[in-house]
Amino acid sequence: MLFAVFSGCENVVYPGEAESSAAVGGNSQDITDLLPEISDSGDGNIEIYNCRVATDKPAHFDSSESDATLVNSALEQRSKVLLERYRINQEVIAVDRANLAAEIKTALLSGTDTYDLLSYSQSDAVKLYLDGLLYDLNSLPGFDAESPLFDKANATALATGKTLYMIPDASNYYFDELYAVFFNRDMVGKSGGDPETLVQKGEWTWDKFSELAKSASNVANGVYGFSVYYENYDFSYPMWMSAGRHIIEGTYNGKIALSMPGSEIESVTEELVKHYNVSYVYPKTGSDASAAFMNGNTAFIFHKLNYLYALRDGSEKGSEYGFLPMPKLSEDQKNYSCLASSEAHVLAIPATARFKNQSESMRTYALLATTCGIGSETMKTAYIRTQLVSYLMTNAETVMLSEIVGSATFDFARTFGGEISEIAGPTVRAVGDRIGYGSKVQSSINRSIAAFNKYVAEHFDQDT
Repeated sequence: MLFAVFSGCENVVYPGEAESSAAVGGNSQDITDLLPEISDSGDGNIEIYNCRVATDKPAHFDSSESDATLVNSALEQRSKVLLERYRINQEVIAVDRANLAAEIKTALLSGTDTYDLLSYSQSDAVKLYLDGLLYDLNSLPGFDAESPLFDKANATALATGKTLYMIPDASNYYFDELYAVFFNRDMVGKSGGDPETLVQKGEWTWDKFSELAKSASNVANGVYGFSVYYENYDFSYPMWMSAGRHIIEGTYNGKIALSMPGSEIESVTEELVKHYNVSYVYPKTGSDASAAFMNGNTAFIFHKLNYLYALRDGSEKGSEYGFLPMPKLSEDQKNYSCLASSEAHVLAIPATARFKNQSESMRTYALLATTCGIGSETMKTAYIRTQLVSYLMTNAETVMLSEIVGSATFDFARTFGGEISEIAGPTVRAVGDRIGYGSKVQSSINRSIAAFNKYVAEHFDQDT
């Protein structure tokens, strides 16, 4: 198996290498050059600074917790930069979100410190934010969300006007939480389809998907075009985001508002409804949808990328299945867009952060910047190469994974709307109601837009 993979992919440019060049000028050394400089106190002490990282996923930070050799190497490379450049040692501490919240609340009352860095899911981070337990990253000296050290598009998408409390980054291994499409090669092939080629040509659209799914179906004989693992609300918004459109804009140093009139939201949604509410969609979700796909009763299934692990185990098992990015709405759309689920992790700093001097604040920034810069590029490449060794079987699949990883999208409405109903109303819920249940988008938006505006005005620091 391993020989076949490597012999078939020897000319592949690993995703992450090319992206790194485009982002920061060529290689990891260039990234290192962008990291902040910290001046020593001049007292001659060679002190090791112990920085505490709280997370519910220690494997994202601690090589001893990870099973993947290549991921371990990426973690060790990042740790080496932190230690040699800043004399920072990361102490990774496993803490669930509820206990973390209690710790931070107690520390705020007593005026004591807790952790230097946090790594939790988007949904958990928003809960911490709503409780006032996170530090505004824009207040951290040296921090700039537009720096090449960070994923600008995704970082600024989660800003709340003039403030930013969490930052998504590849170092958090969020790729597994991206929505993707899996297909049965035999069923799709018999219907005349080659979706991998369509992806590479930039022609993988919802129209093309529907053509292939419909052609592969025979509902009278219990064969459906596609199934969806997630319930309506959990899938309809990733479907909407595949069109590459954020419903809310101005989240970064602007006035948070709907990015388009309700009529335009309705128009985009209607284009997607005709691909979802069809006779050849499998009627059940969850494990039933997975079983139908594995039993050859559906040609496609929408799932998160980590579904690949269930299909393959490092052997030839699962070679009959392929995977693809979420389709575009049209060929004119520049990029594919695969939304990260609410379980995708983000980085944050607790509200207990107190800096006695500039060196302390810069050290915290160095920890964040190195995690996002060095950690992002090394982890992205390690992830792809790990998949190549254990799960990918062709050059085309390496390209597919590159497209999915490169199209990772975080979204303000999805991130905050999961916990804030006033945000979900005119966005996630409006789209979900229409795609999943046939409700009218415009009426749903009209009912909730006043509550959205009121909540934004009261809770987010914005330009006027």
